[in-house]
Formats: sequence, C-alpha cells, structure tokens
Amino acid sequence: MSDQPKSFYDSRLEAVIVCLNYGDFLAESLPMNLSHLDRVVVVTSHEDTVTKEVCRKWSVECVPTDCFTEKGDDFNKGAAINFGLGALRQKGFILQMDADVVLPLGFRNMLDKSFLQRDCIYGAERCNVVGYDTWRKLKQNWHDDPQFGYRYLVSTPADYPIGANLIHKQWGYCPIGYFQLWHSQYMRQHELRYPDTEGSAENMDVQWAARWPRIKRHLLPTVRVFHLESEAVKMGANWQGRTTKPFTPDGEPLQVPPSPNRYGYGYCS
Repeated sequence: MSDQPKSFYDSRLEAVIVCLNYGDFLAESLPMNLSHLDRVVVVTSHEDTVTKEVCRKWSVECVPTDCFTEKGDDFNKGAAINFGLGALRQKGFILQMDADVVLPLGFRNMLDKSFLQRDCIYGAERCNVVGYDTWRKLKQNWHDDPQFGYRYLVSTPADYPIGANLIHKQWGYCPIGYFQLWHSQYMRQHELRYPDTEGSAENMDVQWAARWPRIKRHLLPTVRVFHLESEAVKMGANWQGRTTKPFTPDGEPLQVPPSPNRYGYGYCS
C-alpha cells in the first residue's frame, strides 16, 4: 500500500516560523496565512514582546527561547527552528517559513494539484514586495490573485519582481529558508535535525535542503509566495539579526497594545 495520500487535503500542514524582532512583518503575514495552515508555532525570544503580542492577538502558539544567543551567537536561526519543530505534532507536512512571507490565495488548492511526495523537499519562488505602500496596494487587490495576469496564465507583476533562487555548484537546486516544505515522515525515518552550527541565518538552510538527494529537491511551479521587505537592501542584511527599518505605515516601530484574553499567556510555552 502506497504511503502517498490521495490528495494533499488528506494530510495536515504545520508551520514553524522563527520571528526575532520581526513582529511588524508577522503582524501583516500571520492573518493572511492562518487559513492555509492547520497548526502554527512561532519561535521568538523572551524579550520580543511585539512578536508575543501579535501571536496573542491571533491565538497562535508562541514558544520563547534563549537558544538564539546561548552559544554566543547573535542569531542562531537553526537552533530556533529545531526548538519550534519540537513543539509541532509532526503528523504530516511541515512548512518552515519566514515571518515576512505571505502565502498566495488558494495555497492549499495549489499544493493539492502538485502531487507532493513524502520523501521530497519543496521550495517556491518569491515575489518581492518592497515597502509598506506597495504591500498596502497589493492587499487591496488580493482577491484578484495578482499571480495571474490573464485567466490561468501566471505572470510576474512589475511591482513584485521575482527574487533569487539558489543553484549550488555542487548540489544543484536547493530550496532556501524563506520556504521549505517537507513531510515529517522522512525527517523521522532519517533522524534529521536542522543544522545549527552556523550561528546565523546563512547557509544552514542550504545544508538542510542538501539532506535530500538532488532528485528529491523540487521547485513548486504552482506556488509563488510574497516576500515583504521594508526597504531595498543587499541580500543578507538581516542574517545576523534585524537591521532594516520597521515595516509599518509610518516607518515607526510597531506598537502592539496588550490584548489580554481569558487564556492570558497560556498559549506561550
């Protein structure tokens, strides 16, 4: 009997999001993404009150940790991903995604048309949305599905250019850290742990993708995600921690007033 589900809807989709000082982005992306995901775990620091309040507002599980810096690193993203993975049920597909990524309209339906295999890892192209005003304009036309220029023809709007993919000279195509999709079964069978020796957000995602043979690494043609950016900067600007300006209408740091509910901080591990 095949272990392949009849459709993607037969499988759960859990997401782990590392969000350290990215609460302003998470405030925009999280409400757009929740309908696509069966479970979300957000990993942040104990000090990042903005991220914790955003999670509280949307009733999303938040797991604060000191692992970002406990080895003397500035931003050990790999360690934080492992911490978040430990909070998932790991009964289906797992999506490791960045806090500044927005999934497209009809995301689950697109996955259902992709015939995903449980022994593969998947990546997706990203459309860069630079500046809050550009994002506000995109949201106003969200239900027109901006990925499609005419009926079923996928196009690239001039305002949202496609970002870079990674083609390693030795390993070939590797899905990188803003969007990596795999099945928990493969992870358990091979006893995999996300690489955490780099001490930053650089390279460990490539090492993770390389755990799958090249024939098992795929770029999804049916999915393009949207990557929010507060300003145009060189790649790697935030790999050692957040340096870019706030992603808010006025360019000022996001202020999220406490929104107490009857659970208090009960969602927070």
